[in-house]
Amino acid sequence: MRFLTLGLALFSLSQIFAQADGRQALFLFVQGDIDSGINAYIEAAKREGHNLDVLQEMATHLIENGAKSYDLEEQLISMYGIGVSGLARAKQILWEGVTSEHPQVVLASLQLLSESGDDMVEDALCKAMTSPYLPVRVEALFHLSRRKSRYALPHVESLRGRLPDELSVFFPDFYGLIGTPEAMRVFQKLFEDKLTVVRVAAILSAAKFGRDDFLPGIKRALTHPSPAEQEAAAAALGMLKDLSAVERLEKLAKSPYDEVKLAACTALREMGRHAYDDTIAELAKKGNTFAIMQSLVLPDCENLLKPLLKHTNRQVRLNAALGLLMKRDPSSLDTLCDLIFDDVNEWGFYPTSSGGHSLYAWKVAPSASKLPLFAQTDIVALSLAFQERMLAMAVDLPKENFLNLARRIFATRHLALVPLTVRLLENCECPEVISLLRWGSQMPGAPLIRGYCALALYRLGKEIVEKERFLAWIREQKGHELFRFRPMVSRSPEVKDLSVFELTPEENSRLLIESYETLAMKKEEHSIEILLDAIKSGNPKNRPALAGLLLRAID
Repeated sequence: MRFLTLGLALFSLSQIFAQADGRQALFLFVQGDIDSGINAYIEAAKREGHNLDVLQEMATHLIENGAKSYDLEEQLISMYGIGVSGLARAKQILWEGVTSEHPQVVLASLQLLSESGDDMVEDALCKAMTSPYLPVRVEALFHLSRRKSRYALPHVESLRGRLPDELSVFFPDFYGLIGTPEAMRVFQKLFEDKLTVVRVAAILSAAKFGRDDFLPGIKRALTHPSPAEQEAAAAALGMLKDLSAVERLEKLAKSPYDEVKLAACTALREMGRHAYDDTIAELAKKGNTFAIMQSLVLPDCENLLKPLLKHTNRQVRLNAALGLLMKRDPSSLDTLCDLIFDDVNEWGFYPTSSGGHSLYAWKVAPSASKLPLFAQTDIVALSLAFQERMLAMAVDLPKENFLNLARRIFATRHLALVPLTVRLLENCECPEVISLLRWGSQMPGAPLIRGYCALALYRLGKEIVEKERFLAWIREQKGHELFRFRPMVSRSPEVKDLSVFELTPEENSRLLIESYETLAMKKEEHSIEILLDAIKSGNPKNRPALAGLLLRAID
């Protein structure tokens, strides 16, 4: 009994000392002596094992400090750390991010906050409505409207009253999202706005939100002299499937304006009138890019689009190839490789809409790098997002076709697409994929490709040698700056399926962050040690992101 009592006492003392060692390490850490704090923690961990509570406090401290920094990059990296960590105290940190002087940080904070259902989020969104930056207020207004907040409508009305009349074109969707009777009464007035673009936006928004109570106003627009209103009204009636408008739509199907004719024929087809398929097909054959995209609903549209791959007009070839890719037709690949998977700085891609904004297609912007500086960022960001979207769709092609595309991306050193290419290859794991990844991991003169392929093999658990090589490489990289962010893609109806305000690292830093993410997800014995070593000895700018990954590793 005496020995048992003595054993319990010794165990209790060891626990107290272990906790004391951990708290001493945390004290040093919080005082700003990161090196000594981590060294003290590592020594304690060697004796007693990891203290997850202390690790959590250390990581949280780094993220909180980064969020309070005045440096733009450090604040953004802290937002990333919050995003990957699932930090319990994140809301308070994100609230501070909403008050940042940097609009990029505010946008990232709003994006992360909007995922929560907490009432505090609405306070943060209202705070963001006082920002001097219009994109910040528009983003906050979007989230308030989507949440149907009681504050949404007053803020919508206040902001609209401060902006030029031309910018009222962005507001119908806010009223539609709110959906209250008060919001709908204001919405109704937009159908009589003095500006055509605002009336068009109201018509399309009413259809998008299924508001058939606005059908009388939409039908009146069919007789307006503006082709843009006629097109929008025809498209809206098709979306709402108003059979009482068939006779009027049949008249518009003979319009001298191709876009009006196309919208009317598409609407009639949606109501079961397939006699207008030929009109859509004829417009597509003539090279109308909007008709090419609308023709995808036609039977046997592949045979309609394949001849257009040889069209002399680059815009026609682009949209025909895109349409065939959406139909999972491998004949699109050669054209897409020639047009889309070129250097994004030489050829840019952006969405274009018809006069009534009911029809969309994509355009090629030659020599994107030669555009004015104010336009280059958006074009390059949109183009890369578009290329990634096409690449993701290509996964649905026959396996050999996608593998050939991946080989071409590696061989042509299209580095911007390498990260996504490797991820997609991992998802369709098979012997041919493993062989391609091994080839890429040994490609001379292409360190980024080698790194990503080696990382993929490590994630797949296929290569013991690759694992050791990968761990050695990541230890060597700890001094490199972890993040340089790609430009954000703005929110717009044309790019609604592309990334919005997403913190995405550039390719040169993305490999390193994905490597650390892999360590965190693997939760292996060495994961915590490597992350702690990188926090201690690596680039100080990386610490908030590494702290977020450390929280994920110990979760």
